[in-house]
Amino acid sequence: MSLWLLIPVFFPLALLIAAVVLPVRFRLRAQVDQASRLRLDVHAFGGVTPALCLVDTASKQKKAPHKPEKKSSAGSKSGISRISESGVLRLVVEVIRQFKFIWLQGEAEFGFDDPADTGAVFGMIAPVVYTGKYGAGFDFDIKPNFNRCCVRGKIDAAVELIPVRIIPPVLRFGWANIRSEIWNR
Repeated sequence: MSLWLLIPVFFPLALLIAAVVLPVRFRLRAQVDQASRLRLDVHAFGGVTPALCLVDTASKQKKAPHKPEKKSSAGSKSGISRISESGVLRLVVEVIRQFKFIWLQGEAEFGFDDPADTGAVFGMIAPVVYTGKYGAGFDFDIKPNFNRCCVRGKIDAAVELIPVRIIPPVLRFGWANIRSEIWNR
C-alpha cells in the first residue's frame, strides 16, 4: 500500500487538529464619533491566515426582510427554558476567561453637561486605566472634556483563544444539564 493513499485521510485530520489546538486571534477596531464604525476580524492558525471579517458596520449590506416571530403556547416548556440561568452565566464567564489579551490601545474623550459629573466619572475611571497593572500591550488614554457634552474615541484590541480550551466548560455545562434532566424525571 502506497503512502500517497494515506494523505487524503491524514491531511484533513492534521488540519482539524491544528485548527483546534492553535490560537485564533480576534481583532476589534471601533471608532465612536460623528461616523461610528466597528470592525471585527478573525485570524485562524495562530494569526498567520488572512483576516476574515465577521462584522464591519462601514460596509453596506442588504438587510434581510423581517419575518414575524411564531408565538409558542404558554404552557409548553422548551429544552432551553429548562436550562438554569446560573449555568448559562457560569458557562459564559468560563468561556470569557479563556480569552487572552494581546493588546488594547485606544483613546477616548468624554464629557457631560455638568462638569462635576465629568470629574466624578473621570475620578472613578482614572485609577483603573492609569495604574499600569495591565502589562505592556495596554495603552489607553482618557481625556475628560469639561466644556461640553461629548463622546469620542478609538479602540484597537486583539485577543486570542485556543479553541480546545473551551471544551471543558462546555462539557461541564452539558453534563450538569443532562444530569439535572435525568434526576428531575
